[in-house]
Amino acid sequence: MRVVSLLLGPALVFAACGGAANVGESADSAAPDASEAADAAPAGGEAGQPTGELPSSLASFFGYGDDFDPALEQARYERQELEAQQLIRQCMAQQGWEYTPFVPDFGEEVFFGPGDDLSREEWVAQYGFGISTTFTEQFDQDFSVEENFDPTDDPNFIYRDSLTPAEQIAYDRALYGSFDFDESDIEYDEDGNPIFPEFEPSGCFDEAYGELFGGFGGEGGEIEVVYEELGPLYEELFQRIEADPRVVELKGAWSGCMGEAGYTFAGQDDMYMSIEERMSGFYELAYGTFDEQGFAESADEVAVTIVEFSESGAPSLTPEQEADLADLNDYEIAVATADLECSADYEDVYQRVSQDYEADFIEANIGLLTQVRELEGR
Repeated sequence: MRVVSLLLGPALVFAACGGAANVGESADSAAPDASEAADAAPAGGEAGQPTGELPSSLASFFGYGDDFDPALEQARYERQELEAQQLIRQCMAQQGWEYTPFVPDFGEEVFFGPGDDLSREEWVAQYGFGISTTFTEQFDQDFSVEENFDPTDDPNFIYRDSLTPAEQIAYDRALYGSFDFDESDIEYDEDGNPIFPEFEPSGCFDEAYGELFGGFGGEGGEIEVVYEELGPLYEELFQRIEADPRVVELKGAWSGCMGEAGYTFAGQDDMYMSIEERMSGFYELAYGTFDEQGFAESADEVAVTIVEFSESGAPSLTPEQEADLADLNDYEIAVATADLECSADYEDVYQRVSQDYEADFIEANIGLLTQVRELEGR
């Protein structure tokens, strides 16, 4: 089973921002070139400092290079998840609740979206970028997880179901905490946009994962402190890569190619935004607006509202809206097809340039990067 970790380090976030991988491409195809196959994660040295030859890319450093082993990643995930579940059990018991450590088995493969068995070219021809083209399919509850997964397999689901409604609320608060605020807690910027209170994790779930991962998700936690220190360094690395003459030339060639296909974009971000902006009305139909979801009351009510939206199925569209969505689908597929042709060498070149800078970055920041890797249990 191949699992996408919820605890990806900022290295992978950076890689995504760099535009190295496109929608519909597998993790394997987005990996660095074959020269990295020999790069192994270095053994730990004194005070956690690695010894021996360092990996030449951030992907390899964090275990996502060509030598990525799905079985080992799955084993690591299950080991960490079981440890977190044990901590949750202890925390819930202290508050008088039963909790059984449970790590779900999704089978051999988790299906994350439509067209999982298509080639990249086939996927783009059918789904484009997967923004507007999967709008109605996303409400199909069977496409996001393994069909055979049954929530009643979780003994905690059965236990919670046996509680009274009032007890269920108390149980949920103990497990997940709460995020209550009222209208007076909301501030507004100069344009009148609401600024909601900062979320502070609470409950046994956040407490367990915070303890396991050095405060991951919690303000001031060890891993958060390291991330904050690495953030500006990653941004500087990204800017250096973007300013490299090879990347500047690469992006210019892409823009020229897209122009010849009839599309004028300053960059790939603008390309995606041209679709997202036209999707805003459909998103409102599906999920409502902030005011409709009751953000001024409590996060508990917001959560219920969002669940109700997701369980209500695809929103009903008028004939005119259906026509608009169909037009947007056609536009997206056409743009994605042009991008696929114009990006033929994009990823390979960008990856090679990135690797030139990442090798020096790893050497210069080995201490911080090693801390992240250890805190994530890699």
